[in-house]
Amino acid sequence: GEVVEVIFVGANPKNSAQNQTHQTFLTVEKYEATSTSWRTVCNDACWETRFYWHKGLLGLSNATMEWHIPDTAQPGIYRIRYFGHNRKQDILKPAVILSFEGTSPTFEVVTT
Repeated sequence: GEVVEVIFVGANPKNSAQNQTHQTFLTVEKYEATSTSWRTVCNDACWETRFYWHKGLLGLSNATMEWHIPDTAQPGIYRIRYFGHNRKQDILKPAVILSFEGTSPTFEVVTT
């Protein structure tokens, strides 16, 4: 029943429409100690996740991601990753769109 919320400095999601470097805006990942790697447990297509984009001033914006932790979530260490595309505009040159990603601090899911 808990909700994890992470806010990233972001970019307009429309920038990603024609540049599919990543197939999702966010993933929730669980750390697997046996393989020392991160495994994706859900993405922005899952009912438990929410993605909100907030346009700011002077071309700056924020992306808020939420994970509504389901009762079926396994205890462990998790993180949220954000994938987007930034548009670099120069008056004398055509716009350049660059992919980027961000990772939240880790957090722990425990059973109660």
